[in-house]
Amino acid sequence: MKKLVSLLMFALLSASAAAEDPPDLTPEAFMHYYVRIFNDENLAALQRAYHFPHVKIRSGRMVYFEDSTKPAVDFDAIKRTGLHHSRVHHVRVLAENSHSALVEMQFSRFDAADREILNQTSFYQLT
Repeated sequence: MKKLVSLLMFALLSASAAAEDPPDLTPEAFMHYYVRIFNDENLAALQRAYHFPHVKIRSGRMVYFEDSTKPAVDFDAIKRTGLHHSRVHHVRVLAENSHSALVEMQFSRFDAADREILNQTSFYQLT
């Protein structure tokens, strides 16, 4: 599962990520990798993790990213919400075949003082 195709519900998601394409990982391992590179603010690795065009559904609104040269994540805006890092509680593969997977991930967001500011379950379509 190399690329993240669409985020079905609003989800924002610690070693440094490699500069090459995302590794070929199981869906569960990919979601942990995704949260790690998100926490590292590794925009280059995140851009490589997404498949373009890319669609996210945030709070019931569809957000469409067509251009892979434009950042799919705005870390400045995220920091203004108080988010410092995210932590995965569990990842469950709901469906999988040789080319894609539907994944459920429960995670929490924390502020700089490590206080939980959000606990959420989101769904991801991986290809």
